[in-house]
Amino acid sequence: MEIRLNSNAAPQELTGYDAVISAVGAEPFIPNIPGIETAIPATNAYGKESELGAHVVVIGGGQVGCETALHLARMGKTVAILEMQETLAPDASATHRDELMVEFEKDADLIQIIASGRCIEVGPKSVTYVKDSKTTTVETDSVILSVGMRPLSALADSFMGITEEYAQAGDCIRARSVEEATREGYYAGINL
Repeated sequence: MEIRLNSNAAPQELTGYDAVISAVGAEPFIPNIPGIETAIPATNAYGKESELGAHVVVIGGGQVGCETALHLARMGKTVAILEMQETLAPDASATHRDELMVEFEKDADLIQIIASGRCIEVGPKSVTYVKDSKTTTVETDSVILSVGMRPLSALADSFMGITEEYAQAGDCIRARSVEEATREGYYAGINL
């Protein structure tokens, strides 16, 4: 058996196998906001922290946005989280969310939380948002985008029919937590 890492598989390369489990994941959702193309998706920020400035705005306060903000704050950056909803990390499990909030309290001097704010524009060094009918622009060195993921459904479906046994697992079905994706992958494997 051959194992290949850091490579993209094409459907025609997988003939001759007994089964295919497609777990091709998801890609960052890019909302229709002027200037958003200058933002860095949260998934691309890790490992490139030294390229970010001292002041960072994270657009999106879900679990990934919160974890990214904590990570950057602990690397010495001043971070603001801009979240449309009233609460942070509503997509996290209750236990994990509680722990995230405890960690936010520890780093309260480095993380500003802007809840119920909707981003309307990203500039070269700024983010503009609306909260309570008031428009505010904040200066920043870098903008991180964490507003969700879009499943790579079409890519996952392209592997269907190559083998007799086929399954999908993880974010290519619907973007969600690592725990759910791991469980799904496990069951896809043992059900072959």
